Amino acid sequence: MTKNVFDNPILAGIESVTPYEVVSGAHLHSLEPPAMIIDDILPAGAILVITAEPGVGKSWLCMEIERAVSSDSPFLGHFHTLSGSALFVGSDSSEFDYARQWTRLVHDYEKEFESYVAGIPDEERDMRLEEELGPDWRVGLYHSARFLLMSDFMFDTTDSIRRLIATCLKHEYGPYEDTYDEYGEHTGNQRRKGFRVIIFDSFSKLTRADQNDNTQVEEVFRNIRLISEATGAAIVVLHHASKKGEDMRGAKAMEAAIDSWIQISSSENARHFVKVNIKKFRGLRPDNFSYNMYVEDAKRATLKYHMKAGALESDSLSRAIYSYLEETSPKEQSIAQVALAVAPDFVDKFESSMYNLKRACADRLEKMVAKSDPNFPLRTSGGKHKGKVKLYWVLKGKSVAQEEPETSDDDE
Repeated sequence: MTKNVFDNPILAGIESVTPYEVVSGAHLHSLEPPAMIIDDILPAGAILVITAEPGVGKSWLCMEIERAVSSDSPFLGHFHTLSGSALFVGSDSSEFDYARQWTRLVHDYEKEFESYVAGIPDEERDMRLEEELGPDWRVGLYHSARFLLMSDFMFDTTDSIRRLIATCLKHEYGPYEDTYDEYGEHTGNQRRKGFRVIIFDSFSKLTRADQNDNTQVEEVFRNIRLISEATGAAIVVLHHASKKGEDMRGAKAMEAAIDSWIQISSSENARHFVKVNIKKFRGLRPDNFSYNMYVEDAKRATLKYHMKAGALESDSLSRAIYSYLEETSPKEQSIAQVALAVAPDFVDKFESSMYNLKRACADRLEKMVAKSDPNFPLRTSGGKHKGKVKLYWVLKGKSVAQEEPETSDDDE
């Protein structure tokens, strides 16, 4: 006689168990995709991990995410962002190091904001800016950016998770806005709450878990997912690449637990040129791209979108050269500077020789000027260098910066 499956103790009293609520396929058709905090890159509620080898610039890239979202301006000067507040949870550097990065990244934007504020009549300033930006406007342009630096927050501590979620739920920003009920009746005024994005720098500093243990890593990412679901924020986690630089460090469970993964890399020959490789993306995977990272100046730093990888038109070297000149204009550029900028994509095509690449860049630049091609409106500027005429290139119609371009003995 076959044993009745309902004799199994697990199924005892099954008739009193509350069943799940299931939905139809039609319900799935009605679901709207999540809003994009950063177009093509970061959906609301997603968990994104950014990996790189040391020194490439993970923190700079995440500071740029914070800057763009909290100021309603394009990410890397290219990708549209959904305005809101951003929280940076940092335990990988000192407060001073974070402060130095942030103040240099926002230097030019804050100067522009100060000029804007100074242009408003004194008697109008307080009321006008509070209406536009809210009561925090005196903090500056980035009044909705927040930082939690060198704190006791840890992913594996229940109290830390609860405190962070409470912080997000209570956080208010922006101006007071009219609110209405479902019938269109005015219900009052309130400010926006929460954070659009929360950035964690870095995974290794914010957990005591064994990063090579799948079970422990899964538990950590359950807590990270809880933060996202409770706050509605997109989560960005900085992490280290593996020793070979092709994977992320630690257990494979991490890759399975996240929605997106971006790997960034640079070249020894052109460290300011950073490649972005989209390793994982739930949905339609965006194209890889690159950006320029100029962080050597003591007062200001900039990160600017460069191009989609592999999307250059015919004569790709000429296109890459011109794209670089567009981004650096109105500064004059030497052959050496141009060659270093395009080296990550092109040096391999010239027998891995920077000398050969410089010669190719010089040839392309000379042809652009000689042909007066409207697609490449360039002009040259001459100078003396060790008794020889040295040429620099700059876009036509752009005023040339007064400072002398940087040179080196191998610039020819």
